[in-house]
Amino acid sequence: MKTFNTRKRSRSKESKNCEFMKDKKKCRRKVSFSKEVEEFPLTQSSHKDFSSVKSAHPRQHTPEEEKLIWGKRYTPEEDELIRKAIMDYIEANQLGDQGLHMVLHCQKYKKVRNCWNFIASALPWRPRSTTYLRAHSIFEKRAVSKWEPEQCELLKRCYAQHGPDWKKIAQIFGLSRHQVKDAHRRLKAENLIRGKWKQFEYQSLFDLVNLDLRMKAFQEKKSNHAMIRDNISWQAISVKLSTRAADHCCMKWYARLATPMVKEGRWNDLDDYKMIDAIQKADPSCFEEVDWDNLLEHRPGEICRKRWYEMIKHLDRFWAMSFVDQIDVLSQRYCPDMIPYREKDLSNLPDS
Repeated sequence: MKTFNTRKRSRSKESKNCEFMKDKKKCRRKVSFSKEVEEFPLTQSSHKDFSSVKSAHPRQHTPEEEKLIWGKRYTPEEDELIRKAIMDYIEANQLGDQGLHMVLHCQKYKKVRNCWNFIASALPWRPRSTTYLRAHSIFEKRAVSKWEPEQCELLKRCYAQHGPDWKKIAQIFGLSRHQVKDAHRRLKAENLIRGKWKQFEYQSLFDLVNLDLRMKAFQEKKSNHAMIRDNISWQAISVKLSTRAADHCCMKWYARLATPMVKEGRWNDLDDYKMIDAIQKADPSCFEEVDWDNLLEHRPGEICRKRWYEMIKHLDRFWAMSFVDQIDVLSQRYCPDMIPYREKDLSNLPDS
């Protein structure tokens, strides 16, 4: 019959625990805080430095502003008060037919620059800034909310000519810049496609991004923390693509089409073009004929194969395509002509 010396084992564990607690007590240090607090006043230079930094928190309202009504809709009675106050101001100052335009665009006219102090006094429970915006909505509101096809075409032409200069476009339509901007946003939303990307969209995205990179490859890049990654104009690409929003194009390019191995340092955006070019030059007829280990000198074969599988995953019914057909489609996306532009683009990266 076997016997175990449980007492010795328990004693040995207790002794180890005691030694650990002793070491832990030795490591502890007493901390005392002084009651005397010394304050260091800010110098003038430090005040200047802090004045240029905008706070991340929104501006706090003063006690007088907290008493005002914020975030609630204007009632019809309040709209009528705004109309009456504006008309009374125009009549009192004898502004004539251009009075309404002068009041709504008071920054351009010195004569009525302080007119909103008088107009806002008709609604002392409302902030002056919201009263100003509400007045624009009242007097620049369209009689019919639906836009005619001719007006939509005119809005598209104006946007193509002036870009997002909503103030200038609003003057053409006689509306506020917010109404014109919302109308253009609704026009863009009508053409957008949701859901799975189609093959022509993939090819168009590659063509537009490659064109953008070619145009900007020889431009000097300045070190700027707010610079867009790769300096790609996603808004312009979205306009030309016309089926996807700018943020969707950016996310598709970096989150789906690009490989996460770039962040890990195991791959480079330029390697995509070099690998497809090397496979084309080798002219293999199937996957097994590719010498993956010697395809790229600076990349192991395992990494090249992994990137290949990531590329063909975005081909339509790639499992039913032959290896040659896969190469043909990918060579149009990662065209070898882009190699010198991508090399120049990487060489222009700002020093960190």
